[in-house]
Amino acid sequence: MEKKTKQKILLYILTVLTAAVLLLLFSNTTSPLFPNNYGVDSAFNRFMGLMIRRGKTLYSEIWDNKGPLLFFIQAIGTLKGTHNADVTLTFLMQIAASLATIFFLYRADRKVHPGSRNPLRLLFPLLCAAPVLAYVLDSGNLSEEWSLPMIGCGLYLLASYAARVRDQPLHPRRYAFLHGVCIA
Repeated sequence: MEKKTKQKILLYILTVLTAAVLLLLFSNTTSPLFPNNYGVDSAFNRFMGLMIRRGKTLYSEIWDNKGPLLFFIQAIGTLKGTHNADVTLTFLMQIAASLATIFFLYRADRKVHPGSRNPLRLLFPLLCAAPVLAYVLDSGNLSEEWSLPMIGCGLYLLASYAARVRDQPLHPRRYAFLHGVCIA
């Protein structure tokens, strides 16, 4: 295997491990390091997901003022049916969501700095996102955390448009649609 390819694979693995460790330390409602810490909003979000799995209808039989996407994520997190399995599945989904956020930040950075081919640039968005993610986690499994991939997607689309605004001044309609989906 080529040396550059090995470096990229190593950096991808390091990125995944860093995201997992960050969640392990700061997301105390889903981290295995903090057993039986149910948290206020996190526990309610998991309860809403469990009720969906049990056949309840959102906003008529059960209600909260948050959007349904958060509760559907929680319903996926409760597929196993026991508290420890639910927390573990939710924790794995948190890792995937934080990786999606990092991916979008990385892609946005590549749009803003297109000439750099250094694989270490993957760590820059991660290092920038880590303090924000740690602050937003605030015990973990909250709507603020689950909105970060959408915000990252919106930033990526903005960077994509800004990188070519001189050549194509009209904002693409599909970007406007995706901005609306990401913000809603």
